[in-house]
Amino acid sequence: CLGGDMGKCNDLGINYEEGQGTPVDHLKAGDSYKKACDGKSADGCANLGALYDDAKGYPEDKIKASALYQQGCDGGSNRGCNHLGLHYLYAQGGRKQDNAKAVALFTKACDKKDAYACTNLGYMYWKGLGVRVDFTKCVDLYERGCSGGDPNGCGNLGIQQEKGEGTAKDEFTTS
Repeated sequence: CLGGDMGKCNDLGINYEEGQGTPVDHLKAGDSYKKACDGKSADGCANLGALYDDAKGYPEDKIKASALYQQGCDGGSNRGCNHLGLHYLYAQGGRKQDNAKAVALFTKACDKKDAYACTNLGYMYWKGLGVRVDFTKCVDLYERGCSGGDPNGCGNLGIQQEKGEGTAKDEFTTS
């Protein structure tokens, strides 16, 4: 990658993964993410983990993905923390189901404005997983997820508004 800049290696991987200025190529994306990760880019580790997690260009390997998410999270990657939280929530990648760890990881990433982590944390408050049910907190977190660009946060917020859980009831009609 350009001049040994691991951030640029990660960005190049994103370009290959998303087809920005180049055809989509998950193997080239993975090569760039691996270089970034090996060079201590936390986001590179998390992004490589996602390729293994989702079997994009690589065989599905939840254990490898989970280890890469841990490495990314430890290095400060919000994506790494969020996805590692999902592995604890759903007992994937060799992780035992642990709602408290999932909450801690979602909180860590949400506090750094990761929209997806905020939505996931809202879900934990909605269901009372690792925390006490708190619809008001749930709505606040869904709002943060939605305003940060997570469509699931917007959809979940709409459900809470329709039910009147944690917010004023707002039944909308379509015509």
